[in-house]
Amino acid sequence: MMDRISICETLAKRNEIDPFLKRMVIGNEKWVPYYNIVRKRSWSKCGEAAQTVANPGLTTMKKIGKIVSRTHSSIQRVINNYTSSKSVISKPCSGRPSKLTLREKRYVFKSIRLNLRLSASQIVNGIRERFKKTLHENTIRKILKKAGYHGRVAHKKPHISAVNTQKRLDFANEHVNKPPQFWEKVLLSDESKFCIFGIKGRKLVWQKQGTALEKENLVPAVKHGGGGVMVWGCMAANGVGRLTFID
Repeated sequence: MMDRISICETLAKRNEIDPFLKRMVIGNEKWVPYYNIVRKRSWSKCGEAAQTVANPGLTTMKKIGKIVSRTHSSIQRVINNYTSSKSVISKPCSGRPSKLTLREKRYVFKSIRLNLRLSASQIVNGIRERFKKTLHENTIRKILKKAGYHGRVAHKKPHISAVNTQKRLDFANEHVNKPPQFWEKVLLSDESKFCIFGIKGRKLVWQKQGTALEKENLVPAVKHGGGGVMVWGCMAANGVGRLTFID
């Protein structure tokens, strides 16, 4: 205590000669607890719960959550993580381990890249033969969905050979810069078949178990496909032509 008094007197005398205190900034740090850890007494009747009074000077988790745009439960989780492990990173959640190892997952992805038409059951059979492990098809589907793969019906396109593909590309490159006057003299035509009865292709319905043969879940069909009509049409720069039926 006497040392502090003598130091203060020495600094005060020095400040009279050279006012150095005006050029100094004095700082300090202090811990601000998130919880009101000071116990306060309160009077209550018999059987009543003790009253709790929050200290308005303390920073609550809700106030911190509003500042950082997070819920108070998220702030509580961060505080608990730092208190227990001195780190704000959440610990990995414990759960059921993956049925497939990294090597087996690489095998699944490689199989899909080599053949995009493989089904989940075919991949399961391949894993059973190679790794001696039994899996469900849904496990393969979940792994592929996480990797960005989704099962879809493939679009149907006319089969074009490599020679015809090159010819079409050459034709497109040759006519891509043609002026509008050129296309005014061009007539484009094509023919197509229209079904008179029924639906050409697959029709999906939502049905419960045991109701597959009910009337509302069936697609009506007739023998010989129900017939169809072949039509021919054309179009030009000034409009479309009339449809012509082809016998």
